[in-house]
Amino acid sequence: MKIFTDTAAWRCWLADHHASATEVWVVPAKKGTTNITRVARLRQAGRMRPAGLAEVERAKAEGRWDA
Repeated sequence: MKIFTDTAAWRCWLADHHASATEVWVVPAKKGTTNITRVARLRQAGRMRPAGLAEVERAKAEGRWDA
């Protein structure tokens, strides 16, 4: 398990490992925050990366997105 204390550290790790990590579990620090809300905010801000968008589409296709 890897814990990131800030978003800069998370982004740095993700930039280095997004192509090699087979799975990542993101547990929001703020209770009640959902990935759907987070992705919507990232898209609106223009900060959603292609690899992240691809994983969202894969999760939707596999039925994990609305679970």
